[in-house]
Amino acid sequence: FVDSSNSVNGGVLKLIIKTYIEDLIAKTSADDEAFKSRLLSLGDHILTHPALYQKNLYVGHSPPDEVETRRRHSYLNTKLKRFHDPTNSSNQFPSEEVCATTHQWEQINQTHDLYNNPVDIQQLEGFQQFVFTYKCVSPKVSCLGISSFYHSECTERFGWMYMYYKKQSSDEAQWGFVAAPHHCACKIQPIAKAVSTSPSIE
Repeated sequence: FVDSSNSVNGGVLKLIIKTYIEDLIAKTSADDEAFKSRLLSLGDHILTHPALYQKNLYVGHSPPDEVETRRRHSYLNTKLKRFHDPTNSSNQFPSEEVCATTHQWEQINQTHDLYNNPVDIQQLEGFQQFVFTYKCVSPKVSCLGISSFYHSECTERFGWMYMYYKKQSSDEAQWGFVAAPHHCACKIQPIAKAVSTSPSIE
């Protein structure tokens, strides 16, 4: 298959295999042709699984250590830097966050799916799911360096992670996209000026 030590998290790989086999056993018989067919397709199922190559999903007994966290943070920062032209870096002003942000591995237990259905993330023994999240240090405070002509506010935004969960209205676990804290953004809007009601003088 794939080298889980370098390209993917081994815990994610094991969870994909575990859930596939459990579903296979629950829905087919060992004497059934469908059982044999699905068993033979396990390799393709793993290699094409959306959760396999997610850099900000980790599965294991506990969250990664500080070294792994720093490596993941460095990887994400490198991706962001690709959008900037390094040849012009000497002419740029020093950068500073408009909203102070914290990053960490976090175990999310409840969230919602693409259709806003409440879901419970499945935290199985030995297969705890952790997401690398970015959050505002101080949500709802004013952003740094924004003109006084605008109202600004630091606000947390959600992205989508492919995780193993159950809808709260169902007993069946499944893989799918769920919301997870993704970044801290600065929300701005112009401050409306008071309109004078007095007649103009010409």
